[in-house]
Amino acid sequence: MPTLAATLFACGTTDPAATRNRMGAVIDGVTWKATETEAAREGSTLQVEGSSAIGTTLRLTLKNDTVGTYPLGEGLHEGILVDEFTSWTAHGVQSGSVTITEIDGEHVTGYFGFRGKDTVGLQAEREVASGTFDIDFSP
Repeated sequence: MPTLAATLFACGTTDPAATRNRMGAVIDGVTWKATETEAAREGSTLQVEGSSAIGTTLRLTLKNDTVGTYPLGEGLHEGILVDEFTSWTAHGVQSGSVTITEIDGEHVTGYFGFRGKDTVGLQAEREVASGTFDIDFSP
């Protein structure tokens, strides 16, 4: 019986760090998940980035590193989608937002969404919705 009790106890514990280092979103109606993630802080600037195996990258840059909601596309905070050889950036008032729900010295957690316009002609649009991230800071 001690083996069964030990097994039950072990199954009931979860290391919170084991669920970190993930980023995902729905891009133009298609589910996307990062295979590589990175979060960095420099002063009060926060950058969160995820890249997939097929080369799609999402990058969020905020000029604030505290819990709160920040608008994208108004010059101060950036949301960028890079796919193949084209970049789409949150552009214009109410293009989207990032919400930081938790941040400490080890990791940052939050959610985001934005409409991005291509950086060449600002004509084509891409929709990034239901984005989430929970990433440890780079050492």
